[in-house]
Amino acid sequence: MRDKPLTLIIDHNNEDRAILKNLLLELSYDTIEAAQTMQGIDLAHSHKPDLIFLEVQQNDLDSFQTASLLQSDPATYMLPIIFISELNNRFSILKAIQSGGSDYLYKPLKAETLQQSVQRIVTWHKLYHKSLQASQAHTKKLTAIHDILTQFKVLHTVKEMKQSLEKHSMHSLDNLHKVRTHIEEYEEDAALNAIAETEISLQFTDRVSQQLNEFAKIVTEIQILIDDKEALIQQNERDALRRSSTDSVLHDKQQNHENIDNLLKKLDL
Repeated sequence: MRDKPLTLIIDHNNEDRAILKNLLLELSYDTIEAAQTMQGIDLAHSHKPDLIFLEVQQNDLDSFQTASLLQSDPATYMLPIIFISELNNRFSILKAIQSGGSDYLYKPLKAETLQQSVQRIVTWHKLYHKSLQASQAHTKKLTAIHDILTQFKVLHTVKEMKQSLEKHSMHSLDNLHKVRTHIEEYEEDAALNAIAETEISLQFTDRVSQQLNEFAKIVTEIQILIDDKEALIQQNERDALRRSSTDSVLHDKQQNHENIDNLLKKLDL
């Protein structure tokens, strides 16, 4: 974890690099520098800076191509890039945006403009990272729940129950239609039989609906078990030696299976 945000300056002009470095130091940003583009790409890979400043008119490699390379590389695609240039034309700005640039600043750089741009981009990327981490944690939890439900054939059972529910719902509708037809034709016995069959189907669908609700509760309880287990691992560092033994690990694994078994017994699975 860095004490200060780290910026990478890629600019062939030594004087311009020094000016930008001093401005960033005043904003409490650490800097690393590269005069050549390929050197800058290497630094981006090795240091993973929080922000990259890239001069548009580089001597050795097209800066827009450089940005595209960084954006297409899994190791550097998350690094925000600010283009800096004396060029003030629409074509360069559009090319910068198309190649993945987060901003485009004109030289000579002004401290206030630089500060606003840097703070905005760094803040946005921090929020994005937090959101991405939360999404990954949520996906991991959903995967764990899915694996548990698959292991105990819960998903297969739910699928069968849904199919049965659909089948009996259609059967109920068909019987209701028969009841209506028999009543219109004054066929009392046939109408009563159809009503009885409809009641049986409705009772079945009601029972299946209740079981599906129980499944939903079980999923919630499994999620709580997963959360409790993660919290337990974090809190019990003092028991690391005991937990590292084979007997303890097997006991914890067995206890987990027993907890889930107890939940599934509610549905007679």
